[in-house]
Amino acid sequence: MRLRSLLLAAVLAVTCAAPAEAAQAGVWQNWTYPGTGYWNIDTTVTVKATGPTRFFSHQFLFEGGGDGGYLGIQDTPSGKIAIFSIWNSPGDAQPGPGAKCNTFGGEGVGWQCKVPFNWSLNTPYRLRLWQTSSKADGSTQWVASVNDTVIGTEWSAPGRKNVKTSLVWIEYYGGGNCANQVAASATFSYPSANNGAVAAGKGNSDTSACGNHRSTITDNGNRTVTLTE
Repeated sequence: MRLRSLLLAAVLAVTCAAPAEAAQAGVWQNWTYPGTGYWNIDTTVTVKATGPTRFFSHQFLFEGGGDGGYLGIQDTPSGKIAIFSIWNSPGDAQPGPGAKCNTFGGEGVGWQCKVPFNWSLNTPYRLRLWQTSSKADGSTQWVASVNDTVIGTEWSAPGRKNVKTSLVWIEYYGGGNCANQVAASATFSYPSANNGAVAAGKGNSDTSACGNHRSTITDNGNRTVTLTE
């Protein structure tokens, strides 16, 4: 769970690697976006191998401040789900059909929505974030979905008008050493923004999670990358 806040700090610092504390948490690929003003980002995730307590995520950072959120799919002990969170959200989260939304803490505070989602291996799923409304104080409302399944809608903190940058990652969030777990792998497409009008480029990345003996990032040459943790 701690990986998400550590990665947020890593992106803010524009470093070439994650903080040392993240070395046992996950493998990640950062993306770069030209310009500003992004009200939508999309990527596709195809899970190749999984295991209990694994998270396959697209994390985003807002303009105007040091917070953002994430959305993705999880393999949990109680079943597979889709999840969407925004740090420092002021509230008024609305769940999608069959979903539930609650506040969260422990890695910052904010709102989080979850919905049962029985995703399958070797199947591509679009992770979509889309701005739907805004207020005079600069706060913005966002809806997150996996394919056509809406996870929920949540508000950003005031002044967080658009998405600035993003990264994808795999996290093992169970107990013990992730290096002792079955390796997980997923292919992510390079993200696009504003309904496909803007293509993201590759930024910095980290493969030290679980030890470099198995954590890898492979560029497949077709605007996709495969992460293994």
